[in-house]
Amino acid sequence: MDQRFGIGEEVFYEYIVRDVEPTPEGLVEAVLARINRSSALRHQPGYLHDVLVVHEGWSGATYCEEMPLAYVQDGELGKNDHYYTVSLESGTAEESGFLHPVIRRWSGRRLVSEKHLLEDLSGEWKKPEAHIAPLRYFFMEQLLESQALDMGYDLDATLGIQEEEYARVAI
Repeated sequence: MDQRFGIGEEVFYEYIVRDVEPTPEGLVEAVLARINRSSALRHQPGYLHDVLVVHEGWSGATYCEEMPLAYVQDGELGKNDHYYTVSLESGTAEESGFLHPVIRRWSGRRLVSEKHLLEDLSGEWKKPEAHIAPLRYFFMEQLLESQALDMGYDLDATLGIQEEEYARVAI
C-alpha cells in the first residue's frame, strides 16, 4: 500500500508500507529481504532508512521503505514508542569497515539499541552465522526487553544467554 503525506493536494513524500509478521523471525525475514534487494539503501547509505514499526504488545508490525531519518523522526512514525530503522552504512562498526546493515531501535527520538551486521563484500547478507542468527538474537532480545519492561523485570539480570551461545544453537 502506498502512503502519501502532505497538506491538501500537495504530496511531500510517498512511500511503500506493508504489514509483516510481528515475531523475531518475521522481522528478520523482512529486513534481510529488503537489504538484499534495495538499490536505494545501497546508493544512499546512511541517508535513506527503512522503518519497521512494532505495534504495542507486538500485536503487529508495519514495514515502511526508503525514508530520510529526519523525515521519520520529525513525522508521525517518529512518535512511536517502538520502531526500528534499517540502513546500510560504511565504516561505523569495529568489525565492518565497508558497507554493512545497521539496525537501530528507537523510542520516539531516543536511541534504545543498535545492531551492526558484518559486512559482505558481495553485498549479500544471507549467512546463517554472520547475519541471520545475530539479527534474530537482536530482535528476540528487543522483544524480551520490551515485555520485561512492561512487566517490571530487569532483562540483563534474567536473560542469562550470550549472543555467541545463541548463534551456535539457533542455526
